Amino acid sequence: MNEFQKITGDIVLKSFFGSDFSKEIIDGKPLTLFMTKYLEDTATQPFKNPLAYIFGPQIIRYNLTPNDRRMTVATEALKRLARMTIEKRRRADGNAYSKGENRQDLLDFILKYNSKHPEDPLSDDEIIHTFITLFFAGMDTTGHLLGMSVY
Repeated sequence: MNEFQKITGDIVLKSFFGSDFSKEIIDGKPLTLFMTKYLEDTATQPFKNPLAYIFGPQIIRYNLTPNDRRMTVATEALKRLARMTIEKRRRADGNAYSKGENRQDLLDFILKYNSKHPEDPLSDDEIIHTFITLFFAGMDTTGHLLGMSVY
C-alpha cells in the first residue's frame, strides 16, 4: 500500500508544484510517506487525546500531549517546505517567463491568478492549505484504490 501511496503522492506533488520532491526528506522519511503518516495522524489524533472527548478537537491546538506537539512540529515542517517552494517559484517565474517557458501546474495557475487579480489574491497560507487538501485527497484515495484493485 505504501508504494502506491508514494507513487500517487509523487504524481500529486508534480501536478501541484511541477517539481520533483522524490529526494525531499522530512523527519527521516520521503515526503510522500511523511505526508501519508501525517494524514493518518491527523485523522486519528482527536481519538488519541482523551481531553478531546471532553473539550472537543480544538484542544489539540494547545499542545498539551506529546502527540499534539509532534503533530504541530510536523505541520510546521510541511508548511515550511510548501512556503519555500512557493517563494522559490515566485523568484524563478520572472526568469522563466522572460525566457518563454510556460509551466502547466496548479501553482502556476494560482500565481498567474494572483498577478491578474491583485485586488483578491490568494495568500500563501491559502495556497498551502489548498495544496495540503488536494495532496491528501489525491494521494490517499488513489493510493488506496490502487492497493485495493491489486488485492
